[in-house]
Amino acid sequence: MLIENVQKSSDSEGVTLQARVHRHAPARAPIDFYYRFSGLTEEGVDDTPDAFAAACLIKSMRANEPLEIEAPICRRLHVMLPRIRDIYHTWWPELFKQIPIKTNPRERRGRPPEKSTATFFSGGVDSFYSLLKHGHEGGASGRPLSHLVFMRGVEVPIEKGRGVEESEEWVRAVSGALGVQPIFGTTNVRTHLMSNWEKYDHGSALASIALCLSPTIGHMCIPSAFSYSYLVPHGSTPLVDEMFSTDRMFIFHDGSEVTRAEKVEAIVRWNKELGLRYLRVCLGNFGGAYNCGRCRKCVRTAIPLKALNVLHEVGSFRDQGDSHWENGLANDHLELLRENHDFVKRRKGDPALVAMLERAIRKQRFDAAMRDLQELALTAAPSP
Repeated sequence: MLIENVQKSSDSEGVTLQARVHRHAPARAPIDFYYRFSGLTEEGVDDTPDAFAAACLIKSMRANEPLEIEAPICRRLHVMLPRIRDIYHTWWPELFKQIPIKTNPRERRGRPPEKSTATFFSGGVDSFYSLLKHGHEGGASGRPLSHLVFMRGVEVPIEKGRGVEESEEWVRAVSGALGVQPIFGTTNVRTHLMSNWEKYDHGSALASIALCLSPTIGHMCIPSAFSYSYLVPHGSTPLVDEMFSTDRMFIFHDGSEVTRAEKVEAIVRWNKELGLRYLRVCLGNFGGAYNCGRCRKCVRTAIPLKALNVLHEVGSFRDQGDSHWENGLANDHLELLRENHDFVKRRKGDPALVAMLERAIRKQRFDAAMRDLQELALTAAPSP
């Protein structure tokens, strides 16, 4: 993939940073790749290829194409991109190839003025926890948390979003209640460059957005997906996310000191009214401001809420019944099932819920063992 023609422009709708990305495959049309931010001046948005380097690396590896960038990138990023490449190749050698990376480091620019600290915020458990944590505990990275960032085209591809305007109103309500400034934007990053958002891509995509904002934000929080007790190959980890930092932007992976269920508990403890009013976790809302109550993320979140006896207070859950929970749990992540099981059991929750979680865990372990046996049988089979 060749990144060229990086340009920044502004109009009445905001500031746009864009580039043209060429694929090496001759049948592939070039991609006009963009980030657009409202409410910022041109001086508040970066004008270098750094963001596109972060966004395009994983896709280039998946396509087995060299990553080439004509204009110079941050010296730190120039050094770190091959390290990130090697980590992904080690984790998933069949999917992500050790492609050539052709970049040129630029000279360090003058040290930027003291800047703000921000967090990405979708309204989900991870982002709500990080937002409230830094407000509750004081400064993030030695500075107060002053901004949150909400982007269209990240949670779902930009062309598939529905009802996102109401979600933005929720974000404004949350930011207003906490006294932080929202930054809104739009990008086609997920449409063109992401193959599996959760498993491989979302850390690099969020890092790319952070790098766009380096003239405005000095420290950017990427809320964690898993705890430090479960460090596995994943699209967002404390190992890789922070490698995308530059000399003007420090990206930090936040929240891994607790489990997801414990994050739910902290949200209720720190700001129950705000959290239960605006919590938004659903896989099926297409970016809208509601929770279906039936998908695996809704069920995953409803379980600790029920254990804390507050589920009935969450107005954004359309379906609060639990008759479908076992089916939803069948598709959830095994580690998150374990966390919920331990959380409910420690709090002496509903024995029927504990038993349901135990059944789901046993089923997932059985299914995993069967997959391992099938793979072993295939590898042991004699060649024809």
